[in-house]
Amino acid sequence: MEVVIRSVIFYLVLVVALRITARRIMRAATPLDMALMFMFGGLSIQAILGVDRSLTSALIALFTISLCHVAVSALMPRWPALGRIIQGTPVVLFKDGKPDARRLAQLRMQEADLLSEVRQNGLRSFDQVDTMILEHQGGITVIAKPDAG
Repeated sequence: MEVVIRSVIFYLVLVVALRITARRIMRAATPLDMALMFMFGGLSIQAILGVDRSLTSALIALFTISLCHVAVSALMPRWPALGRIIQGTPVVLFKDGKPDARRLAQLRMQEADLLSEVRQNGLRSFDQVDTMILEHQGGITVIAKPDAG
């Protein structure tokens, strides 16, 4: 039973930790971002299993974490507030011809990240962009100005 409790606790801790640290990496992870994700996993499994490193405990932990994920996924459509807490909400990064420096700093992003997204969407510069939005799943939506086509 201890493994189940630890699994639930660490599932919730990891969701919060990744929500805080990894919003921008969900779409395009850098090597540094991937190192963070692997370290979270490695450190968590040690704490979840404790001294009992048996196959049974590992399977119980895996099953418990899977059930937590299924439960949270099932509850989010019923309680939209839970979805906003866990997944976040879209964030406007660029509007009225300029990047929002405060938002970029909060998300540890740079204008170069935005410009890369602009180019990946077939545009050449910020002059062609109306709005850029960081979506809750980590992708960036680029909305071109009507005359940019």
